[in-house]
Amino acid sequence: MPSRKYKTTAIKPADKGSAIVTMDKEDYRFEAMRQLQDKEFYRPLQGPIYLETQNEIIKLLKQLKMSKHINQKQLLFLTGTNPPRPSESYGSAKLINHYLKPLAIKHPSYIKDTGDFLQKVSSHNVTESSLLFTMDVESLYMSMGLEAIKECLNENPDPDRPDKIIMELLKINLERNYFKFDDGWFLQTKGTAMGKRFSPAYANIYMAKWEKECFQKCEKLPEAYYRYLDDIWGIWNHNHEDLDHFTTILNNHHPSIRIKLTCDLKQVVFLNTVIFKGENFQKTGKLDSKTHFKNTDSHQLLHRHSFHPKYTFTGILKTQLIRFNRTCSNTTDRDMATQTLFQALHKQGYPRSLLQRVKKELQREVPQAQNWRIISAYQKNPSLKDLLVRANFKRSRRPTRTHHLPFIWSTNNNKHWTISQRITGKHENIIYGPGFGPHKEQWVPTM
Repeated sequence: MPSRKYKTTAIKPADKGSAIVTMDKEDYRFEAMRQLQDKEFYRPLQGPIYLETQNEIIKLLKQLKMSKHINQKQLLFLTGTNPPRPSESYGSAKLINHYLKPLAIKHPSYIKDTGDFLQKVSSHNVTESSLLFTMDVESLYMSMGLEAIKECLNENPDPDRPDKIIMELLKINLERNYFKFDDGWFLQTKGTAMGKRFSPAYANIYMAKWEKECFQKCEKLPEAYYRYLDDIWGIWNHNHEDLDHFTTILNNHHPSIRIKLTCDLKQVVFLNTVIFKGENFQKTGKLDSKTHFKNTDSHQLLHRHSFHPKYTFTGILKTQLIRFNRTCSNTTDRDMATQTLFQALHKQGYPRSLLQRVKKELQREVPQAQNWRIISAYQKNPSLKDLLVRANFKRSRRPTRTHHLPFIWSTNNNKHWTISQRITGKHENIIYGPGFGPHKEQWVPTM
C-alpha cells in the first residue's frame, strides 16, 4: 500500500466491496477532466460561489423563522454556524429531506430496506413459467428535475408545510451544486449530487411520477413491482416478448433515463440477495432467498489486530450472522454464507475459536421482550479509509490558548490598570486584540 505522501498515486474508496483503490494520479485526473468537459452537465467557474449561496439560504431560513416554522435554535443549527458544516447548503438539505421523506414512501413500489423487500416477496406466489426480473435505472441522479417535487407537494397539501420556500431551497441546492477538482471550480448544471441528504427522497418521488406515467401507457403490467431508489425487482407472468415490449415503453418515456433489464426463470440478484425458485417454491409456490456476495466483495471488515475493544469484533461477527439468518430462507445457504465469511475473516486474524463461539451463542434462543437501554456511539473511530482518503478542505483556525491576567498594561508608558473581575472572550462591550508581550507593539483591530 503506497504512502499518503506518494504524490503520483491517487487513493480512493471503491464504490462497492469495501475495498480501497490505488491508481495512477495522472490517469485519474485525465478521466475526471474528460467527464467534466461534458457541457450538458458541468460548467467551469471562476471561483467558489459559497458567499452568494450562503446569503440566499440564510435569507430563506430567516423567513421560515419569521413564519414560525423553525425557532432560533433551529435557525442557528441549519445555518451551520455551530457546529460548523462541511458546506453552506448542508443544513438546508436536511430541512428539505425532513419535508420530502414522508412523501417519498407513499408510492406502492417503495422498498425501505432488504428486510422490507423480503417481507414483500414472501407475499407472492409464482409458477414455473413466471419470469423474475430486475431493472437498473441508469443516469437517474443526472436526469431529475423539479416538476416531480412540485407536483408531489400539490397532490399532498399541508397547511403547516412551507412549500414555496422548500422549492426555493431545493432550487438553490440543485442549481448551485459546485465543487473543486484539481485547481479548478465546476458547477453541476443538471440533476442532483448523489451525496445530498435529500437525494434518496428526491429520487423516490421522481421515480414514482415516472412509474405512474409509464404504467398508463402499458397494456400488460408486472405481477409484482418493487423499487429501491434506482433498482427495480418484479415478477412477470406474461411471455418474454411482452416483457421486452414493457421495457421498450419504459426506455422511450424519458430521453435521459435508460433501463437495463435482467430476467430469468430460476433466479435473479437484487440488493444483497439472490431470489430464486428453491425448496419453498417446490412446497408452497413461494420464492426462496439467500445472501449474495458480489465478485468484488473483499469482506474487509475490521482487522482482528486493530486496537479496538474485544466486544467490537464480537459485535461485527454477530451483525453479519444475523444478516445471514434474515436473508437466507434455508439452513444450507446460511451455512455456506457463514463459511465464506469465516474463511475471509480467518485471513484477517480472527481465530477459529472466536468464530465458532459467536456462532454458537447466536444459535441460542434469546428472549425477545427485553427492556434494553439503547447504546449510542457519539464518535466514530477512524477507519483505514478515513486515514488514507483525504479531501482538499482547509479548516479554519481557532484560538487554542487564552491567558487571564489581573491587570492591563500599556506598552507605551508602562501604566497598569487593575481588572476588578474575571473577563473572558464571551463578555460584550470590550474590544479584544492580540498581545505580543510587554516589549513589543500592541494593536487593536479596526471594526
